[in-house]
Amino acid sequence: MLRRVEPREGQPPHVAAALPEWLLDELQAALGPQRAVQAAAGMLQPEPLWLTLFGAEALNLLTLDGAEASPLVPGAPFPASFRVRSPLPLAQLAAFRLGNVQPQNPSSLQVALALGAEHGSTVYDLASGRGVKSAVFAAQGAQVTAFELSAERSQAAASNLARLGLQARHLVADLKVVPNEPQAPFVILDAPCSGTGTLRGHPEIKLRLTAADVTELAALQGQLLASAAQLVAPGGVLLYAVCALTKAEGPDVIEALLRARPDLIEEPAPLAAPHGAPASGGPGSYILPTGGLDGFYLARLRRAG
Repeated sequence: MLRRVEPREGQPPHVAAALPEWLLDELQAALGPQRAVQAAAGMLQPEPLWLTLFGAEALNLLTLDGAEASPLVPGAPFPASFRVRSPLPLAQLAAFRLGNVQPQNPSSLQVALALGAEHGSTVYDLASGRGVKSAVFAAQGAQVTAFELSAERSQAAASNLARLGLQARHLVADLKVVPNEPQAPFVILDAPCSGTGTLRGHPEIKLRLTAADVTELAALQGQLLASAAQLVAPGGVLLYAVCALTKAEGPDVIEALLRARPDLIEEPAPLAAPHGAPASGGPGSYILPTGGLDGFYLARLRRAG
């Protein structure tokens, strides 16, 4: 029988946290010592099946299939995160087949909701990946343009939105160059990153990632964020996010942008999910990877207008 291995007393902190020493140092710089320990411990715990439900009908369909669903935040409006236990594989659930639910970690949903997209408004979803956040914006009634470097991911996003009965405009674009598009009132950049907030599901990251990789990624993020800032209309909102828990990829990137763009002003990012924490000694905030959530950094900026 396999038993859980408990850490031995007197172990170095990084060994107890099951992290390389340099990576634990990074978490401490970003979150502070106590929260860094909580984050590391949280990512050693299993993750439930999280589904974003787009309406009450999804709950009815899940119940009919014998699934149990409990909300992350009781009473939260749709779209909302639910912890689901199902006797059926996801693809066999009627709620999935009929486009009423989307697999999505609650942290990802909270990042999307923090943009504050309004019904009928234009949203630019930059580095949109497989379009999970694009689906949230479309479900809110926004007019979404999703920019993605990979044509394969862009096509996968379009297919998924079709399953959900939602629409978005999909563009394949390298965001190192500012796209030739008019400015928009809502712009989000969920940038390529180290993924250090997702070690629960991707433990291999801590085996291959180096400090030099983080430095290189932060430089790329700064470049993409500069392009994103040029797409924000006066008075509009720019939301930057990474599923990373390093200071270089979070507060440092935002501080550099704020120095270069004094017309951008940080404002609080509304977070309905628990486990939120301010960045340690810098702008923005974190969602801690505890309770089955992924770790995220996010900052919400308003362009003077």
